[in-house]
Parts: sequence; C-alpha cells; structure tokens
Amino acid sequence: EKNRLLVKMVAYNVRHYSHLKSLMAALLLDLQRENIRRLVFYGVSEEMEVAFVTLNETGVELVGIVEDEDKRPAKKVLGHEVGSLNDLFRFNPDGILITSFADGERRVSRLQEILHGQQIKVFRL
Repeated sequence: EKNRLLVKMVAYNVRHYSHLKSLMAALLLDLQRENIRRLVFYGVSEEMEVAFVTLNETGVELVGIVEDEDKRPAKKVLGHEVGSLNDLFRFNPDGILITSFADGERRVSRLQEILHGQQIKVFRL
C-alpha cells in the first residue's frame, strides 16, 4: 500500500511539474515577444526554480533575484545573491517576473509603488 501511494504521489508531482513548465514556457515566449532581454525574478519559491529551468531554454537573461526583506534567504539561490526590492534598479531589468503564486496582488502593488512609472514591465505567473 505504501509503494502504491508513493508511486501515485510521484506521478502527480511529475504531472504538476510538466504542467507548470508548459505554463512557464508560454509565459517566457510572451516575454520574448515583448522584447524582454534582462529579467529579474521577484519571489523565491518552487515556481521560481521551474521558471529558471525554463528560462535557460530562451534568449532571456536572468540578471537578478529579489525578495521581500522578511523572506530573503541567507544563502545564494540558483547561483544568485537574493537582493531586496531596493536593489531592483541595480539590475537594470527590462522586466520583472513575479515567481511566486503566494501574495501575488500584494507583490504587484509593492512593485507599482517602487517603479513609479518606470518603463519596466511586470509579469505574473
């Protein structure tokens, strides 16, 4: 019974990952159409890791990762130091991808406050 449940759980996770990767690929294609070349991820999450894997198949460059101050990890993530939102302009991005399903509306509002009409496009998963 344990083996059957384990196989079922693994199969579900593989389907979920494949579905998420397909969604990411479509979104990243939209970013390319919008001429986004330099991208910042906002939000450290499992979704971000899938976005990173998918991003490597495009011409879009990940130039930085930012997270809310209270959620920033102390270690590097995917080879990048995780900056705060105050570091956003240092990366000189064309676009920002909110890479977490959690707190999406709050994250969008926060970016709108910070960007003040800058020509940086914001995308959500």
